[in-house]
Amino acid sequence: MAKRKNYALILTCLMAVSTIESCAFTSVKAQAVSLNPAETVIAAADQSAADEFLQTATDASRTTVYDGTSQSINFNMNGRTYYQGLVFSGGSNSTNTSAVTFNIEKINKFSCTIGHIDDTTRESATVKIYLDDTLEEEFKITSNMALKDYEIDVSNASVMKITLVRNSSSAYGFGDISIDGIETNMSYSTPSFSSAEEMFSSGYNIVNTNWFNGKSSADTFNMNGRTYYQGLVFSGGSSYNSTNTSRICFNTENVSTLSCTLGHLDNYTRDSATVSVYLDDILYEEFKLTSNMPLKKYTLDLSDAKNVLFIITRNSDSAFAFADVSVDEMTPVKSYSVPEYDTAEKFFQSGYNSTYITTYDGKSKATTFNMNGRTYYQGLVFSGGSSYNSTNTSRVCFNTENVSAFSCTLGHLDNYTRDS
Repeated sequence: MAKRKNYALILTCLMAVSTIESCAFTSVKAQAVSLNPAETVIAAADQSAADEFLQTATDASRTTVYDGTSQSINFNMNGRTYYQGLVFSGGSNSTNTSAVTFNIEKINKFSCTIGHIDDTTRESATVKIYLDDTLEEEFKITSNMALKDYEIDVSNASVMKITLVRNSSSAYGFGDISIDGIETNMSYSTPSFSSAEEMFSSGYNIVNTNWFNGKSSADTFNMNGRTYYQGLVFSGGSSYNSTNTSRICFNTENVSTLSCTLGHLDNYTRDSATVSVYLDDILYEEFKLTSNMPLKKYTLDLSDAKNVLFIITRNSDSAFAFADVSVDEMTPVKSYSVPEYDTAEKFFQSGYNSTYITTYDGKSKATTFNMNGRTYYQGLVFSGGSSYNSTNTSRVCFNTENVSAFSCTLGHLDNYTRDS
């Protein structure tokens, strides 16, 4: 269900993040918005006064001017596509400073929307507004920030200089600029989705997150023995990601609910993780996931949020997923499959999250084990234990959604340490 649709212009979203259809659990690096410092877009005849004002920019340093005359020339903030505004980017100078100057002799009020440019370095910046070479305002902006409406009275000044001092090469924008209440003719568009998979492809500010679109039976992941074809996988973690953090953002201005199944990826490090959910940069809820958890249904109300950020902080390099994701009434193209077994041996071979387990499938008389003098050809042997397995623990899991009963003979392996 769409909400708050009072915009005159609704366009198909032009996303900066690259489509990812690989099942390899590697860090996903989204493509950044192409920004050309000090570029000024040529104006069209039907500009508003706000758009014409942008053309008067002088002394632009690592600043790109967009005057709203072309749908193909744009930038993205919080999932929105903006056609008019200023983008402060770059970072080739040691101070990472961007700046631009305007003559404001005939202007009383300057207004805009401030935000972080999607898929650029996630670092903070400081905004400094100078009126007639005097510092009028100074404030900090961050990569996680909700879009900020900003307005300043410039009626008593002749020149305004905007300076952004950025940490690293992060990029920020002043979008939807208006002058004395006169708005641009082409402001911004918000993404709308015709499927849950479309929402996935719109994600931005991505770290160590892969998405599976359900289109291929070859691109899958497994949780609790089930095979899933659609969802988000949070994995990765190494010496270059010391926090083992995964994250992804979505614009939710046209989304009311998100539902999914949470779980641990089979055969990955058995450790816990914490999910932090931010709505418009405010922590909404936090909960823990574990490697032994049953699959958990999760629903998130997004009816009053413009943006959602998921941060999954994992202990070690464990991996978790949001699977089978539905957006509003839009269900997955391809959901999941549950294993079926026509022999006991196939059941054994489907085990996951196993440690110090040996499977005997009964196919060879040469591969056996002994209990109480008997020779067995089929079964599970729990053994091992050494300096690197100080708990001497063996374990294995099985999906039993299509199994009614399990029977076996228990015993001690002959000629092994006599202990309980």
